[in-house]
Order: sequence, then C-alpha cells, then structure tokens
Amino acid sequence: MSLSFNTKPTATVKAKSTEGGFISMPGCTNGPTTPATAATQINKILDIGGKAVIADKSMTRTQTEEVVEDE
Repeated sequence: MSLSFNTKPTATVKAKSTEGGFISMPGCTNGPTTPATAATQINKILDIGGKAVIADKSMTRTQTEEVVEDE
C-alpha cells in the first residue's frame, strides 16, 4: 500500500463582497479561467440571496489535494 496526493477537480474562491468582508465559494473550477469570469459565475449563484462579489487583487483561488491510496 502506498499513498499519494491527488488534486481535487474543484477549488475554493475567496472574493471581496460588495457589502464588505469576504465570501468563500467552494466547488469552483480549478481549470483555466479569469477572475472576472469566476466572479460572474459566482454572482449567478449569490444573486439568489441578493449578494455579489467583485474581482480584484484580493481574490484568491485555493486548490486542495487529498491523500489517496495507490493500488
């Protein structure tokens, strides 16, 4: 049995809220995208609750690796 790291197919984006503070949105793509496109897609979901984020220099996208067992 050996273990290795496997990159998950999604990432968490943390962006500044239009109301102040930050909003973290898990489940975002870890593929090629721009901050503006990510904010647009996140805002489609946040609009349900009347919230929004902005794309600026404080925005981050964090990818996670999980340990898996190699067979």
